[in-house]
Amino acid sequence: MSRSQCTASSLRLRRERWPVLLLVTAAMAFAAPSAFAVRGGNGNGNGGSGGSPGPSTQKVTSVKATGTVINSLTGAGIANAIVTYTGATGTYTETTDSNGGYFFKSIPADVYSVKATTKPDNPYFDDATVSNVNLQKGGPAKVVNLALTPLTNVVVSPAVSGDAVPDATLTLSGSCMPLDGSSVQSETWTQEEDAEGMPIGVPATVTGSSVQLGDLSAYKAALVEALKSPPITKDQLPPELQDRFPALEGDVSDFAHGIQDRWQVAGINPFAEEKAAIVPLTYTCTTSSGSYSASVDVTTTLPWAVSTGLRTVPMNVGVLLYGKCGLGTDPNAPEACTQEQWNWTGVDPNGDPVQDLADADTQTPWFTPDQQGEYLFTETISGTTLDVYAGKWRGAIDPDLTLASVEGDPIPGFFCRFV
Repeated sequence: MSRSQCTASSLRLRRERWPVLLLVTAAMAFAAPSAFAVRGGNGNGNGGSGGSPGPSTQKVTSVKATGTVINSLTGAGIANAIVTYTGATGTYTETTDSNGGYFFKSIPADVYSVKATTKPDNPYFDDATVSNVNLQKGGPAKVVNLALTPLTNVVVSPAVSGDAVPDATLTLSGSCMPLDGSSVQSETWTQEEDAEGMPIGVPATVTGSSVQLGDLSAYKAALVEALKSPPITKDQLPPELQDRFPALEGDVSDFAHGIQDRWQVAGINPFAEEKAAIVPLTYTCTTSSGSYSASVDVTTTLPWAVSTGLRTVPMNVGVLLYGKCGLGTDPNAPEACTQEQWNWTGVDPNGDPVQDLADADTQTPWFTPDQQGEYLFTETISGTTLDVYAGKWRGAIDPDLTLASVEGDPIPGFFCRFV
């Protein structure tokens, strides 16, 4: 057979086999289409969990969804609410416009759980959820409305600005935001009172949108009163011991007064300092649906710091002195003193008179040391002297050394001293 004849026979054989090859290839593609597909994303806009992004053989149907988020009490739209659709295909989020409306122009057809929330920017509404929202192809956009319930009818937010020191005038401002559709009628400020109608804390003068705090002597009196308070109250006693409290109230001992009756630098505990410094104020907003109030504490900065009562004190911090008065024995007047008049004098480390000795004619004078060394005070009526040593604070607590000292190591653990 010649070469041309062989070539012709070969071409005829190949043409006869083409239909068979096409049938085999088609059968393989039908039986295993995934073998010929390139995996793509998961449909939620975040990319697939495996493989490289690319076209998918599974076609996803997109639908539209819209709605409004409203206040359940007023029906008004809520701006900037966050609406979240969560389904098998993914999670999709939109924010409402100024009228409370939202719109998803293209999300996969799916069965969704729809949630609306205003938190954290607007924490005054409860969340709302609608389950089993079935979004399928065809027809207009699915409308899903949600109503959020206010956590309170009216939101009141008080604020105080200014430097809170004795005798200062501070600015009062309040925000009154009705969520129930009511209208604001008035706004007022008052100082909180106890059960007997007396101001809690140092009395302040509230005038319109300002408050004038009490003077320094009033704060000192409040501090001393707090220091003298019994260490426990009747309510703090165990029930089986409460019947003994009348005896404690008539007790003239140091225990009943919370401070020892002796010549001393007064120890100031943080609870007494806080009680003396805080002035609680109440802001009340009255609307057509009622009155709503909120409180704010004005914490006044006082010149006296928390102190152990040691006569070694830091410079530039107020020091409160306390004179022994000799407590009386009258159970009806347990705080009566045998010494009723006072006259304190003092000299600084240079031997000069202490110029800033305040309230020298009271049981509790005070001063602020500004020099290193010994200050000597004399209460001239009783003839008693009291020395106080002022220095610069140079110290810190080392936790390792402290632990070692507790375990018996001779190395001191409390590294602090006055020099």
